[in-house]
Amino acid sequence: MTGFAQTPTIKGVVVDKTDVKPLSGATVSLLLQKDSSIVSRKVTDASGMFEFNPSATDSFIVTVDLLNYQQFVSFFTLRDSSLSKEMGVVSLDRQGQDLTGVTVIAKAAPVTQKGDTAQFSASQYKVNPDATTEDLIKKMPGITVDRDGTVTAQGEQVKKVTIDGKDFFGDDASAALKNLPSEIVDKIQVFDRLSDQAQQTGIDDGNTVKALNIVTKSGIKNGQFGRIYAGYGTDERYAA
Repeated sequence: MTGFAQTPTIKGVVVDKTDVKPLSGATVSLLLQKDSSIVSRKVTDASGMFEFNPSATDSFIVTVDLLNYQQFVSFFTLRDSSLSKEMGVVSLDRQGQDLTGVTVIAKAAPVTQKGDTAQFSASQYKVNPDATTEDLIKKMPGITVDRDGTVTAQGEQVKKVTIDGKDFFGDDASAALKNLPSEIVDKIQVFDRLSDQAQQTGIDDGNTVKALNIVTKSGIKNGQFGRIYAGYGTDERYAA
């Protein structure tokens, strides 16, 4: 008897939470939890349906995005290629919709994918009040920190850490994460950064490094930096 290899199936249907009507045109992304890399991306059909057939079992993230709706995020693991993940009905809430005088405010999704950038919302990861940014990113899927402070994201070592797009600590990624309190972090962005030469010339030389950008909360970008970096002696790197 000839055997046929089976592949797992992940499927569901996206609907409006209010009227339960199917939503076509929603972008559904399948990502790996270990590095937030995109496995596949689909658009829901006229019936709101989507289906993925990943080549192997793994721990996945499914995100559903549609204009004027809150993002849906689901984390799960497929351990057997013969199994299917029936996500069933995925209900999306409308953003900022006024219902009987009450405004529904969108809750930030734990992770979103914008192009090649994985963006993590700090508020969705719980840490102690005195935690550092290093403690915070350890909670995020696809990011690990070794005992020696080496940071790995999306399967690659992070070579550059910036704060609001500015370089404070040079190539010392661990110093930035150990010195910045988590309480001032709004988002963490992981992406492939062009080489310094490419950024200076504006010509892509094909060389990139894995980078992590720390987006700070509004109102903290200037006044508190002096206190935060005084002990490290790098205030001169910041140009307001």
